[in-house]
Amino acid sequence: QDEVVVPAPTYGHFLIFAQSRGARIKKVQADDVFSSPVPILLNSLTQGTKMVYLANPNNPTGVVIEPEDVRLLCTTYPSTLFVVDEAYWDFCGVTSVRLAIEFENLVVTRTFSKCFGLAGLRIGYLVSHQSVLEELKKLYNPKSVNALAQVAAVAALEDEEHVANYARLVREGMEVLAKGLEARGARVARTRANFLLVKVQDPKKLCSALEEVGVFVRDRSHMEGFEGFVRFTVGTPEQMKEVLERIDILLERYKDLLK
Repeated sequence: QDEVVVPAPTYGHFLIFAQSRGARIKKVQADDVFSSPVPILLNSLTQGTKMVYLANPNNPTGVVIEPEDVRLLCTTYPSTLFVVDEAYWDFCGVTSVRLAIEFENLVVTRTFSKCFGLAGLRIGYLVSHQSVLEELKKLYNPKSVNALAQVAAVAALEDEEHVANYARLVREGMEVLAKGLEARGARVARTRANFLLVKVQDPKKLCSALEEVGVFVRDRSHMEGFEGFVRFTVGTPEQMKEVLERIDILLERYKDLLK
């Protein structure tokens, strides 16, 4: 079995896909899940490690790995393929795309599902060294992306102003929601992606109560080292003000909801 290493906690779908292909998953975790996983990766990998998956920024922790650290990993383990998932890169601006063209053991993937708002079309792209692309072409299914998604993706790439404006609104929305939650007694962790984290004593109760007022969040308390955390996806400032108003309705009934 090929060894695939991932920092924990992280986005789970990749792990399911890798396991379905016969890979053996090795999870590594820093003492602090909100710190960079690079030091523990450098100590945990071997020259026999086949692949490393890095969501950057990471989901759900929001931790960002800087390009110089990606370079260090690629240089230290030249026989290991590093897959950097930049689904949230538009919100933080940190990217390893230039390195992917330079290193033969680095692939950067991106999606149109987040900042572009095209999640329903299921389309994305990757950047890598030409030698990697040639190998991927042998496996590529030309029917995997429908024509509508391709047209929409091209149009979205041409509208840079809209994407930049939305990313700015999300950053503003982050502060509105974070400050509002903190003012109501919540323990909040901001991220450089489009979500923030709230730590509470009863995550299931919080998620269930929010559903009562039409606010849907993700309980992440089951993930390694993430006990008590709930993830709030952030929208525009106006949307976040509406969320806070609905939370106020709940706090009249559940005084300790955010404790």
